[in-house]
Parts: sequence; C-alpha cells; structure tokens
Amino acid sequence: MQSSARVTNHEGRHDVEMNVNVPAEPSAVSAAERAIEAAQRIVVERIELLRLEVIESVSSVAQRAGLMAAAGIVALLGWIGFAVAAVLVLSHRMPMAASVALVAGIHVLAGIALATYASSAGMRRKTS
Repeated sequence: MQSSARVTNHEGRHDVEMNVNVPAEPSAVSAAERAIEAAQRIVVERIELLRLEVIESVSSVAQRAGLMAAAGIVALLGWIGFAVAAVLVLSHRMPMAASVALVAGIHVLAGIALATYASSAGMRRKTS
C-alpha cells in the first residue's frame, strides 16, 4: 500500500511531498469478516453434504423396500401354490371341502402360533 503526504510550512513557501510504501496489514475487522465468511461457507458445504447423504440413504432404503416387497409377493404366490397343491393332493383321499378346511385350519394355527411368538418376543425385549 502506498501512502503520500504533503507538508507545507506556515508561510506556504516550502512544499515537500513524500511517497512512502506502507505494508498493508489486515485489520481485525477484515480478519473477522474473512473468518465469518469462511465459517458460512463451511456450514453451507456441510448442509449440502448432509442433503446428498440423506438423498443417497433414502434412495437405498426405498430400493431395498421395493425388493423386499417383490420378494414378499413372490413368496406369497409360492405359498398359495403350495396350499392349492396340498388341497388337490388331499382331495384324492377326502372330499374337496374337507381338504380345503384342513389346509385352511393349518394356516390359521400357523398364524396364531406366529402371532403368539411375535407378541412374546416383544414382551421379552421390553423386559430386557
């Protein structure tokens, strides 16, 4: 930074002009401004990074949920096919209505057993 000064005496006869090179030192205010700007940039960049991580996580969870739903549908169709096959095999040994009732009863009992197990597992988790 270059600074100049002009000196004159009281009578106005002698003029002296000086050019002095003064090193530019940052003031405390400008240092504080730079620090605040840097902190703001860091906060904005962290928010952007967090946003991208959330988008990636949600995308991954949605993809896994879709695959689980597809697997559930395929498994359900397979189970229905198994139940129909069981009914057809049993219908050769007993009336059709009895074979359907037997397979349905087995499914009801299995559902009750699973529900009982799930509720008791939940109770064990709460007491632990």
